[in-house]
Amino acid sequence: MGDSPFLVLVFSRYLIYPESQDIFFKMNQFNNFIHKHLRAILTSFVVLAAIGLSGCQPGSTQKSTEAPAPEHLTGVVVGVDKAKGLVTVKHDAIPGKMDAMTMPFSPANPAVLSQLHPGDKISADFSVQANGAVLDNIKVLDEKSK
Repeated sequence: MGDSPFLVLVFSRYLIYPESQDIFFKMNQFNNFIHKHLRAILTSFVVLAAIGLSGCQPGSTQKSTEAPAPEHLTGVVVGVDKAKGLVTVKHDAIPGKMDAMTMPFSPANPAVLSQLHPGDKISADFSVQANGAVLDNIKVLDEKSK
């Protein structure tokens, strides 16, 4: 006989375990599907990987080196701390930027602290810098009587 023992084993397996035919058939279908759609699957994978990695570029999150334009602020001086170089101001809202609140500021020119007193109504240019919230061009609009 010229029959291969392997072929006999495979065909006898089909006869003994008919459900194994389904497994081989399904594996063959899956294999055909993969081969048929391999290019689309790989292209999709490459595109998704490129999108995912695009956010990892070192220059993509760099902050602008330009300082934002200062905002005009008006408020009332609540306190002056010459030792810390701070003036606490209860300021009006800055539209689109900040609600009205009371907070400490560093004056751009610390010498102005000697001219400010609690109760003084002021106007100034407000900006955020590396050392915190800074007031520049501070003008006393209405002095509180001492």
